[in-house]
Amino acid sequence: MANQQRLPGTGDASIPEIEDAARIYVKFRDKRMKLLTDEVEARETLLRIMKDKRRKRYDYDGLEVQVVEGKEKVKVSAGGESTETVEVEE
Repeated sequence: MANQQRLPGTGDASIPEIEDAARIYVKFRDKRMKLLTDEVEARETLLRIMKDKRRKRYDYDGLEVQVVEGKEKVKVSAGGESTETVEVEE
């Protein structure tokens, strides 16, 4: 039997497997976006505090913070983790 053509304006037939996978994806995407927002806020706060304290570098107890000259960037490493450079727009 040949597939019937869909009428214009009608949607796809329900496929629970696709719907479930899409809902799981959306849940994780939304969590990631919330985490990104929180990370940006924390990064901006860190840069502001470093500027307020007039510090270009802070190194204490395995935590290293460095403001990158000429850019709104901060490098952070903690306990041997790799250093990450992030840019903050003001």
